[in-house]
Amino acid sequence: MIWKMKVLVIDDEPNIREGLKTLIDWERLQCILVGEAENGEEGLEKILLLHPDLVIVDIKMPEIDGIELIERLTRKEIETEFIVLSGYQDFGYAKRAMECGVNHYILKPIDEDLLEHKVIDIYTVWKNKKMNELALKRQCQLSKEQMIKYIALGHEDVESYMTDMNYEELNRWYELDLPWKFYTILLLDGICGLDFKERHLIKKALAQLGDYRLSFESEGLIGILVKNKNYSNNYGSLFFLRERINKLIRKEVLIAVGITVDSLDEVGQSFAFAKYLIDRRFLYEDQNILHKQMTLKHNNAEQNTSYAENGEMKLYQAVCTNQQDEVNDLLEGMRGYMETSGWDSERIKAFYLNVYVGVMTSLVEHQHGLLEREFLNPKVFEEFYHQSNLFKLHGFIKFQFLTICEYIDEMKPQNTLGKVIDYIEHHYKEDLKIETLSKIFHYSSNYLGKQFKKETGKSFNSFLDDLRIKEAEKLLGNSKLKIYEIAQITGFHDPDYFAAKFKKHMGISPKEYRIFKS
Repeated sequence: MIWKMKVLVIDDEPNIREGLKTLIDWERLQCILVGEAENGEEGLEKILLLHPDLVIVDIKMPEIDGIELIERLTRKEIETEFIVLSGYQDFGYAKRAMECGVNHYILKPIDEDLLEHKVIDIYTVWKNKKMNELALKRQCQLSKEQMIKYIALGHEDVESYMTDMNYEELNRWYELDLPWKFYTILLLDGICGLDFKERHLIKKALAQLGDYRLSFESEGLIGILVKNKNYSNNYGSLFFLRERINKLIRKEVLIAVGITVDSLDEVGQSFAFAKYLIDRRFLYEDQNILHKQMTLKHNNAEQNTSYAENGEMKLYQAVCTNQQDEVNDLLEGMRGYMETSGWDSERIKAFYLNVYVGVMTSLVEHQHGLLEREFLNPKVFEEFYHQSNLFKLHGFIKFQFLTICEYIDEMKPQNTLGKVIDYIEHHYKEDLKIETLSKIFHYSSNYLGKQFKKETGKSFNSFLDDLRIKEAEKLLGNSKLKIYEIAQITGFHDPDYFAAKFKKHMGISPKEYRIFKS
């Protein structure tokens, strides 16, 4: 067997990284250069991802220096060898490196021969350690539970271990009765906190249930390798299994069903799918048995992303005008997107909460201050994070927004034009047009314009200009804001246009008005 040692290079100097890649004959040294990083932060990510056996790291780098990187990995108990690169002035760092167990230290500029000798020394020790570990594993036969766990998890040692054993030997050692027609992994969740005796009771009960042949533990779950059972659309027997376990331990468990495969070396795929279902359990409405059909439903969900662009503003406008159907449609679009986003429960909750707080903040700012006490308080935030699945979270935020719709509607004038004027008075800072209002209040632009003129005696544009100029007068007299800032705040945006409009209304320029008021 040829043993290849994985090497990762971390240095903020591109020429150093390139030199280490090209000047050293890694293949001759029985090494594979698996990657490089230009700073400690990126280096840490790649170490956790690639699991190198040797890391060549610069001692001084931005973000995370080489020593801090080594200290972090030491705390995580990640085993890897280091060669530390340093300048002459870095001996203080070198002392810290040695305190972390680093034995290999090279000064810059790098001596290629010295580096090769150190790599050879490290490789020799590493190879001997690997060979000793393999010999020990071969001498100490894996327990049946360990073997099934390793197969399910796709453990790196299993492939080399099983190449030396055929089905006949596996059956003799582990009584597996291989090969089987079908293999399916079930995962039981909800067993956290159970003691050894309770876990043993579950495994013993499973062993007595015919097809539930072999069990193992992984990541706080109990896994079951089921023999010759192709569940497809029939999950009835799992309800019986779940009820039996619930009674046995007096606790509710969840069962996730992996895909059924027809080869032992594909069992890892079944495990991965069952784990995927458990990781996404938040998406499923109070389900205790998770299976493939659920993912088909959610993967086919329409990705209505109408809320995504200006989503908070759309919800805000719908709530302000008591358009409950529009609120419902926007929230349904949000839920459809969440179902296919791949996000975990915490990220989904944070997204919903950000949308909710964004809409509520806008409502409070636009003189609906009473809402803050009722709808922006710690109790509401607690409720968000106590929702056990997406269905309940969606229902909660929908109830909140529809309640707010009615609350605001009760505070507004009852006639339609009164609602339009109320909306303008709260949104005059925005780029308002009669077309915008016609869409919000479901009238044609022509009809709304005529009604506006009839009731107020002014056109929509004149009314809006008067309102903005009135607000500008207050700011010019009572604030130190610059004139262009007042133009922005009152919705004119263009300072020259604002000055012209102001002079037309007031007979003097904004600057002259400010002098007059002072």
